[in-house]
Amino acid sequence: MNTPYDFFKKNPLFQGLADESLKALHTISEEIKMKKGDFLMKEGDPASELFFIIEGDIEIIKYDVETKTHFVVNILHPGDTVGEQALIDKGRRSASIRAATDTRLYKITFADLNKLAKHNPEFQTVYNEISRQMSQKLRETTNVAAVALKNELIEYKHRVSMGSFLVYVITAISLFVYTVRPLKFALTHVADTTYISIPLIISLTFFAVLIIRACPFPLSVFGFTTRNWKKAIYEATIFTIPVLALIVFSKWCLIQFVPIYKNHAVFEPFALMPGATFKYWLLNSFVYCLFIPIQEIMARGALQGPLEKFLAGKNRVFTSIFISNLIFSSAHVFLSEQIAMIVFFSGLYFGWLYSRTYTLIGVILAHCLVGVWGLNVVGPVL
Repeated sequence: MNTPYDFFKKNPLFQGLADESLKALHTISEEIKMKKGDFLMKEGDPASELFFIIEGDIEIIKYDVETKTHFVVNILHPGDTVGEQALIDKGRRSASIRAATDTRLYKITFADLNKLAKHNPEFQTVYNEISRQMSQKLRETTNVAAVALKNELIEYKHRVSMGSFLVYVITAISLFVYTVRPLKFALTHVADTTYISIPLIISLTFFAVLIIRACPFPLSVFGFTTRNWKKAIYEATIFTIPVLALIVFSKWCLIQFVPIYKNHAVFEPFALMPGATFKYWLLNSFVYCLFIPIQEIMARGALQGPLEKFLAGKNRVFTSIFISNLIFSSAHVFLSEQIAMIVFFSGLYFGWLYSRTYTLIGVILAHCLVGVWGLNVVGPVL
């Protein structure tokens, strides 16, 4: 095991000292041991000692009065010096020191070191080296502070954007609530709900545009990217096939076990368009698909994407999918609770699919396949 003499001889702080001076340091040093979690000193304590880390790691901790929280601002390792600032400025401890692991240190009191320095001019180099190290640490602290300020500015911008996001979402929901009664009234006077849902979707898209403009994220966060487009198309096709089969199975179960569906067929492509020609069927399906990108921009791009960025924690992806679909499906309640539920649960699938590639390309394709299949091939089950 190295003796204090060996340690001080290798320490840059004491480079240049003669053997007699190093031996003198040996005589005034004391080895101390700390268990993990022990405090060596507390912020604000009187300062009278200097420490040198031999083994283990030491945490420098600052206490924030407002949040009543201790923050680890730095970690020191074997060979580092602890408590030297008070030797120069004669002040109290500026931070708390806690053992991050089981630790061994050498302790030298200021009084003993000053006594040696009085009789040995060589020790003036020690004070000079301590001042140099403190200057270096101050530079490092300045750089850390600059990074912290930059991160704080980014966080502030995110908070401002989150505020704008919530304002637009709450405003859209509130306005929608005020229009529910007129919308229900309109439903009784139109033959096709498309005349209501399309203007509604366009109106909500206006708020989606406001959200996208307010958030300080690149367009890729909102799904406007071709990155992973091949994977997105492949997964949208492969993963949607079982969903299409589930739709057929659900319709079959309704026919078999629910009396009001007894006279229905599994496939009813013209259920929403009685007497329509195949040409009109194609046109209707095409127009339906034209409005799917608008819905996905709103549900996935303007809601799910920003939410995932704003939220924290390991469940932020699931939470963003759940909340975005809860908001989007609530806009369909005026049509019927059943439609709202279908929109919600199908949206969970689309949200999961989107979270795998974060491009609107795949989820738009999947939405088109599910929508056309469910409405214009199998036929509605409501």
